[in-house]
Amino acid sequence: MNPLAGRRTPAFALALLLVAWTASAGAESVTVDVPLRLDAAYLREALVSQVFTDAGETARAWDDGSGCNHMVLSEPRVDTDGSAVRLATRGEARVGKAIGERCVLLLDWAGSIQTMQSVSLDPGGAAVRFEVVDSALADGGALGGTLWDLVKDHVHPRLGALRIDLAPALNELRAVLPFILSADPAVVTGILDSVSIRNVSVVENGLEAILAFEVPLGQSPADAPGAPEPALTAEEMARLTEAARSFDGFITFTVKYLAATSARVDVNRDLLFVLIEARYDILRILTEESATIGRDPVRALFLRTWSRLAPILKRLESTAPGQQGLNLLGFIAAADALRALDAIGPRLDLELSADGLRRMARSLAPETTADPLDVQEGVDPGLRELFDFGPAPSLPAEPLQPEPVEAPAGEPLGWVPGGMLRAAHARTGPDPKLVDRLNRWVPQPEEIPDYLPLVRDLLHGTAARVVGDSALDGGLHRMFRAMVLATAWQETCWRQFRIENGKVAPIQSGGGAVGMMQVLPSVWRGFYDGKGLARDIGYNAAAGSEILMHYLVDYAIARGEHEQDGGIDNLPSAAYAAYNGGPGHLGRYRSGKTSDSLKRIDQAFLEKYRAIAGGDELAVLSCYGDG
Repeated sequence: MNPLAGRRTPAFALALLLVAWTASAGAESVTVDVPLRLDAAYLREALVSQVFTDAGETARAWDDGSGCNHMVLSEPRVDTDGSAVRLATRGEARVGKAIGERCVLLLDWAGSIQTMQSVSLDPGGAAVRFEVVDSALADGGALGGTLWDLVKDHVHPRLGALRIDLAPALNELRAVLPFILSADPAVVTGILDSVSIRNVSVVENGLEAILAFEVPLGQSPADAPGAPEPALTAEEMARLTEAARSFDGFITFTVKYLAATSARVDVNRDLLFVLIEARYDILRILTEESATIGRDPVRALFLRTWSRLAPILKRLESTAPGQQGLNLLGFIAAADALRALDAIGPRLDLELSADGLRRMARSLAPETTADPLDVQEGVDPGLRELFDFGPAPSLPAEPLQPEPVEAPAGEPLGWVPGGMLRAAHARTGPDPKLVDRLNRWVPQPEEIPDYLPLVRDLLHGTAARVVGDSALDGGLHRMFRAMVLATAWQETCWRQFRIENGKVAPIQSGGGAVGMMQVLPSVWRGFYDGKGLARDIGYNAAAGSEILMHYLVDYAIARGEHEQDGGIDNLPSAAYAAYNGGPGHLGRYRSGKTSDSLKRIDQAFLEKYRAIAGGDELAVLSCYGDG
């Protein structure tokens, strides 16, 4: 259901969408082509799983059981050459005659075998078949003819038995389309019946199959030129928020599943990028005015998210084993088909279907029993572990109070003895008594000289813990500590709380960022406890410092920002730019396309960092004037 039903602005165009068809007599028909790329690594995986199934990726192509006669293949390799696929393997063969318990060898050979294979579709059109069209035998020697007969009789049939089953990709698309087609059932049936694999061909480093289907199109919907979008009503905003929540659940489920199955640091780093950027995109959609977010903001969200995720999926596809690889292929095919539908243009109206999202998520992980759109509140230890965040920072033992607390009448609005949050167990990092003292403290001007040194100590202790848990080079530890202090200065002038209507409340931005380090609970959901971020200065400092460390190590350093002009001095600016705007902002500090407002933010941070790194750790006092 369209969360903005009744408006011209459709909502969420992510993977499983409702496409509004206007089929009519004489309607135009368009063929939608979806390329399915099967690279050489994927073909090798299929070869191993189907042919080289013995121990150590070997295949016993022939064995008469006598102990004298056998041929064993090993070390399979796959690449493409012109119009054919080349399968190469090591071979070892023995031919002899058993006499009693002895074996008189006639042939004892070890060498290499290479076959050239053409590809075509099975008659049913749902599988790629391979046929040996040429072969070469190395090191055959004088008995090459005998070996050739063995290869022709036993190796060719084994290698020619390889099949790539594309039925999962076809079936996945056929399963998804009913969720996204709102046409007459006869039209839907016609589209489903048209789904097929049209062609398969050899391309550079792999194969390409074309999945295609026919789409009847009506007239383009009329656009009202220059008509401004009205503001969202409360009901429309609620539906859009729910759609965004479903999308957040879907992309979180997808990223977690892929990270758990890949176990590759580089892949998981890129998957975290996709997750965090998608959540920033959702936040912008939900917090910006209707007039500024475009006619169809969620369609743009789908295109952006899939453009980031698709290259990662295709890297994983080449090495995913067996059924997992087929599931991944179907998942990619469905999402690519939806992107192709979007490209048809305004004649198709795309909307989110929660059931479609569930169907697609379960095609990726059919073994899952939980709702893949479920949005888990609180800390998700599995999410933190997958992305190398380690154990979550400690929360106070007492429950966090959900509402702002009345400021004491007739008393300075400063530290209240006892505090709202009391730590009853040990924490790593700063002294829990220090954290307890700072909680609920909104310093008055005369208290600033006492307040700021205590916050500095808190930030030092927090940074020390985060550094100790990290892989950061020892030469950069001092840099990181200065970055933490500068970030807290830039975000809030080292304040966690303020007075609102006579009550002590956490500092919160218009976009929902909370506390001293201005951490966004919606972006970092699952990594941190939202109430802890708002109510506990120590927890907030720990979360912000961890996030800053990840941006420094996993993005600024891993992506070589220190190798740009400016060298190692680039790292604080790069890490903070990502902290401020998301990982996609990593290089904005050096981009000529950065807006003036963002340039001012980056310059302000750099000045603060340089002051602190230069030894003036309490330069934050400038926030408070002469007081």
